[in-house]
Amino acid sequence: HRCIDVNLINASEDLIGLFENLPMQHVLITHGSHEWADMVLGHIGLRTYFPDDRIIAYETTDFAHKAESQKPFEMALDAMKLASAETIVAEDLADNLLIPHNMGCGTVFIDHGKAPENIANHVDKTYPHAGAFLNAILEARQ
Repeated sequence: HRCIDVNLINASEDLIGLFENLPMQHVLITHGSHEWADMVLGHIGLRTYFPDDRIIAYETTDFAHKAESQKPFEMALDAMKLASAETIVAEDLADNLLIPHNMGCGTVFIDHGKAPENIANHVDKTYPHAGAFLNAILEARQ
C-alpha cells in the first residue's frame, strides 16, 4: 500500500482522547506493510501510541497470516513483555481471534456496527467500534 483513501479512514478526537487517558500498552498487528501502518496511524493521529517496535507488519512476521500463525501474536507479547493472560486482542475479523484465544489472550471482535447473529466461542466480547471497546476499559478502571 502506497496511499490511503483519506475519505475512508478519518481521525477521531474521541479515539485519540481515549488513547491519551488509557495508560496501557498497544501493539498493531497488520497484514499491511510497516510503511502503510505508519502512514495510517499518522493520518488518524495515533502514531504516538505505537512506537516502531509496536507495529508488527506483515513483512516483519515473514508474511505469517494472523488466522494461521502464532508468530505475530508471540511477537506482540514479546514487544510488551506480557503473558498472554494479561492481554486482549481486538480484531475486526473473527477468524483472526482463534489463535490468540487458544494462546490464552482475551479476545474482542470489533463488528463495525454489524453485530453477528452467532458469536464464535473464541470471541469473548464484541463492540461496534474501537472507541466503544476502549470506553469500556476506561469505565471498568474507574
